[in-house]
Amino acid sequence: NFQQLISKSSELLSENGVLSVIIPFEIGNIFTELAQENQLFLIRKINIKGIENSKIKRLILEFSLLRNELEESEFIIEKSPRQYSDQYLELTKEFHVFKEV
Repeated sequence: NFQQLISKSSELLSENGVLSVIIPFEIGNIFTELAQENQLFLIRKINIKGIENSKIKRLILEFSLLRNELEESEFIIEKSPRQYSDQYLELTKEFHVFKEV
């Protein structure tokens, strides 16, 4: 469960270590509060949307034993249905095989 994951991560992380998770948006605050209770500080947050102008679906959260300024950004997978965003295509370009025309 989340409590076990967080508490064990807090024990095992090195000073420069980072705990990274991808979780549903709805539980982001709960996860962050549990992390803070275990001396893990949110240092990076990426809000993930399936389609531009939609609600946030997932969060990528990164935690550290060291307090740092929070870096927050947004990631959109599709511009419109079945039309991947430039951001997504750039990030995943090594995994796609495109035919030259």
